[in-house]
Amino acid sequence: MLERPMRELIHQTIQRFEAAGISSPEINARMIWAHVMGLETWELTLRKQEPDEDQRKIAESLISAREKRIPLQHLLGSVGFCGLQLDVCSEVLIPRPETELLVETALKIAQEMDHADLRCLDMATGSGCIALSLAEALPESTIVGVDLSNDALKWAKHNAEKNRLSNRVNWVCSDLWESLTPGQEKWDIVTCNPPYIATHEIQTLEPEVRDHDPVLALDGGVDGLDFYRRIASEAVPFMRPAGKLILECGMGQASSIIQIFISASWFANEIIQDYNKTDRIIVFSPLHESSHP
Repeated sequence: MLERPMRELIHQTIQRFEAAGISSPEINARMIWAHVMGLETWELTLRKQEPDEDQRKIAESLISAREKRIPLQHLLGSVGFCGLQLDVCSEVLIPRPETELLVETALKIAQEMDHADLRCLDMATGSGCIALSLAEALPESTIVGVDLSNDALKWAKHNAEKNRLSNRVNWVCSDLWESLTPGQEKWDIVTCNPPYIATHEIQTLEPEVRDHDPVLALDGGVDGLDFYRRIASEAVPFMRPAGKLILECGMGQASSIIQIFISASWFANEIIQDYNKTDRIIVFSPLHESSHP
């Protein structure tokens, strides 16, 4: 790159990202330059600080990689989630802002439950983003994170150490409930952001997702709903009385998921929309264990 003021460098980077078909090119450009400069994004053009030659070379390397549609979070090495900083790689799903709504919902329910021995189970925990966020906010609770992938659990444990939460979460390698004991291990709150992309749709996803997120964390079967069917049929023996199951879902899936759970004797307590007015989070409770108006 030629010697140019920071504002011009950012503008040039935005143009390159637009040409590469990258969503939110300005955010991407600012985050890369802020990372290289050791600044907050809002400081970039306010401070009279220009990148030196080494910083320009690092920035060029990151920008070129981003043009190849390598996820920004992989290039920067981490992502912010509910106030935590989580390291991510191609072995775990990158935490999305929408999933913070799941955590917010779980914390609201936990506050309403208001008892000392609260037990929370996070299925398909991936990077550990949900389990660790609950552990941070609910210091007296018991938190367990479950994932089928040992590679994912390795990163969840790493993120626990990074955020000084290693002693707050237990990690279990299991295909959903298979390694848990029904009737003996019961939970007040069960959270899950399961794979919910239909198999045939995976190849249509953005390259950042299709080529860099683990397929295991994306593929929800022929219609994207396989894991919801399993959860609906298998979860009841693991729920405490008045326990709540909190699930994230994809666009246009909520009504089908609710029908699956109603057929399996669950009650849909609440549907929460994300900031794009998409039904994103559904709260369920076992019908025969709860009273409803």
